[in-house]
Amino acid sequence: MDIEKLEALAGKAAEPLSKETGKIQVVSHFDADGICAGSIAYHTLKLLGKNFDIEFIKQLEEDELKRISVIEADLFLFTDLGSGQLDNIRKYIPDKIIVIADHHELQGDSWDNLYHLNCHMAGLDGKDEISGAGVTYFLMKHMTDKVSSMIYLALVGAAGDVQKKDGVFKSVNNHLLEEALKLDAITIKKGLRLFGRSTRPLHRVLRYANEIDLPFADDESKCIQFLSNLGIPMKNGNNDWITLSDLTGEQEKKLATAIILNSDVTSNKNNIVGNIFIIPTKYEIREFATMLNSCGRMGKSIEGLKLCLGMTDNIETIQKAYKRKIATYLNLVKKDSTMIRKTEYVSYIVAKDRIEDNFIGTILSILSNSYFDSKICFAFANSSNGVKVSSRAHKSMDGKINLKEIVGMAVEVTGGEGGGHSLASGAKIPAGTEELFISEVEKHIIEQMQDTRTE
Repeated sequence: MDIEKLEALAGKAAEPLSKETGKIQVVSHFDADGICAGSIAYHTLKLLGKNFDIEFIKQLEEDELKRISVIEADLFLFTDLGSGQLDNIRKYIPDKIIVIADHHELQGDSWDNLYHLNCHMAGLDGKDEISGAGVTYFLMKHMTDKVSSMIYLALVGAAGDVQKKDGVFKSVNNHLLEEALKLDAITIKKGLRLFGRSTRPLHRVLRYANEIDLPFADDESKCIQFLSNLGIPMKNGNNDWITLSDLTGEQEKKLATAIILNSDVTSNKNNIVGNIFIIPTKYEIREFATMLNSCGRMGKSIEGLKLCLGMTDNIETIQKAYKRKIATYLNLVKKDSTMIRKTEYVSYIVAKDRIEDNFIGTILSILSNSYFDSKICFAFANSSNGVKVSSRAHKSMDGKINLKEIVGMAVEVTGGEGGGHSLASGAKIPAGTEELFISEVEKHIIEQMQDTRTE
């Protein structure tokens, strides 16, 4: 873990930002990690009195770069994106100062006006060692120590990019966690590691928990009865549904024991109880990442930024609309088998215009973890100027499959743009090239799997 090298790179990349007296344009990704990265940058630049604007985008595609290139700014700061689009950035913004803080794999060559901070340049893997928000935090702390109050967002970004595995951060993320604990920017408590700790009624936490397999979980009334039998009230003093975070320590222990005794699955029982990471806004870290992700997918990234800054006016409305869309799209895929295609190694969702491109990656992530047997999954959804492609591979495929390489080789044949990580990648391809893309993916996956077997 070469944090010293990352620090040195961060110091160099921060120099033009610190000196800049003109207009700065910040561009960040629209997912949870990108919103956290953008929020860290926003907070820092505002503290320093810089003149800047910020926007969040789906992907840094060529059309987006053309649009961004005409924005009047003296310096462009890209967070949680940019490292995979170096050649196009240089092509469309050749004469401006460019600063990039990213954790995606590098693609393209450097140039004089580029100040590039990427974890891979320090020998760190952006897949699971540090997030885009984490890289941005390293950049911004070289501008002011006051950014330390936002360190927890680096961990929210990591959680949003599924870099917290079985309740554990590794490498630089763990270093950031230790720093956050020293600063009281995050707290850890032992408890039930179930999603929806403070945002879902407790009976619905049981109803929808992927972490456990209660035999009655598909029946909401039985979940309520299960809790009542344990003496756990359903409503609080305000007559609102009780949440997991409302329980006393003894109530939570009693519930954990009952879940373990009644769960059908034995493999996850040791992971049901563990560390719960609570951020200053009192949310559990995964919940907060999901809230930010919902803002981005609903086209409300600025509301996510406000949430990171402590303003929560519209979040409940956004959350409800987001959950409705997710439920609708999940049911659609499960009920319509014509959207699904399976091969020896891969499950494909070909949604066309039935799922919004903003949501296809999220739907794929959920289904790849809970619905498909395949260790590798791809999904396609029509977009305004082509077809959005998302891909995911199970963690057991790490070292066996590199989706970034596979997507990159497929895009060379179909046209378009691609990028990402070895276990999660994406692309935008021309409409009508889906079958050719799938054919190329199949060819390269078979090659990589055969290479793995012969090693």
